[in-house]
Amino acid sequence: MTKYMIFHVPNHLDPQRMSGSHIRPFRMKEAFEAIGYEVDMISGYKDERKRAMEKIQEKINRGIHYEFCYSESSTMPTELTESHHLPTTFGLDFGFFKRLKKRGIPIGLFYRDCYWLFDEYKEATSFLKGQLAIRFYKRDLKKYKELVDILYLPHESMAKHLPISYDKVSSLPPGIDELEEGKTTPIPPLELFYVGGMTGHYNLEMIFSIVSQMDKVHLTVCTRASEWSKVKERYKKYLAKNIEIIHGDKTVYRPYLERADLGIIFTEPTEYWDFAVPVKLFEYLRYGIPVLGNPFTATEKIIEKAGFIVDYDEKSLKDQLERILKSPNILEAKKKSVMEFRKEHLWTKRAEKVERELKNIR
Repeated sequence: MTKYMIFHVPNHLDPQRMSGSHIRPFRMKEAFEAIGYEVDMISGYKDERKRAMEKIQEKINRGIHYEFCYSESSTMPTELTESHHLPTTFGLDFGFFKRLKKRGIPIGLFYRDCYWLFDEYKEATSFLKGQLAIRFYKRDLKKYKELVDILYLPHESMAKHLPISYDKVSSLPPGIDELEEGKTTPIPPLELFYVGGMTGHYNLEMIFSIVSQMDKVHLTVCTRASEWSKVKERYKKYLAKNIEIIHGDKTVYRPYLERADLGIIFTEPTEYWDFAVPVKLFEYLRYGIPVLGNPFTATEKIIEKAGFIVDYDEKSLKDQLERILKSPNILEAKKKSVMEFRKEHLWTKRAEKVERELKNIR
């Protein structure tokens, strides 16, 4: 018997964009299909979403039974996702949720970020634009309280930062779509790899500083050229022959990823990292690469099982890297742990969790 579900995303998705907000919905849709669902998708700009909603309503009227609706929020407020960012979709998406609720169809929504609650958002956004956006972000949260059965978060600790409390929240971090076998290379050099942002909450100065002092360690950083241009002056003093900066998508950085010994998520702890769970963590795990991270972050417990947690100070970081250089068997043992542990974090496991929890709402 065919299983049906609704997948809702209130914005246009670009499969060519490498950001987590665009990658994740595609991966989750594929995961739901992989566990046996026929997925009716709602995404795109206003007219596309409206047509998709009407088709689903027709199916419901014909007797099609939808097990649940799963939604992924945009990084923008739900009603400001048109290309002009004006609220011309007011009531469209939440009106659809209201109709589903009346039909008894459970709704789960993944709320990806609350960056707008932090000072950095206000500093990076003009006053008028920021005030408008914040008003609509707050409206989103109120509507979730009213209409959503389970609010999914990257990590449950994010809930304490939200100005509204919810009856049921559940962690739903990123996942792994398929498992790859990384290529091991002799040590030294110890190959470190980082992919991702370099601005805002991503402060990598300490890892740059320590690697620049260690001839037997090599660091490759893949980041957008536009971000590197903003921070290049700050990092210039650390650049050495054993630090390489590259730009590009996975076709560019995959060879570096395959030969990496450690994936890096070692950044200055801030309140934001209390709940942020970056996609790069699971990219490293996909290739069986142990991860180097620091405590007081949402990823700490995962990294403890799949890598090394090191205090955020230069001595601790340097000591850990030197221990691995002296005893490569430490790294090999951790790689074996990663190979097993990563199976628990496939995208299909995330889809199964959503299915299990939303079907229990009835």
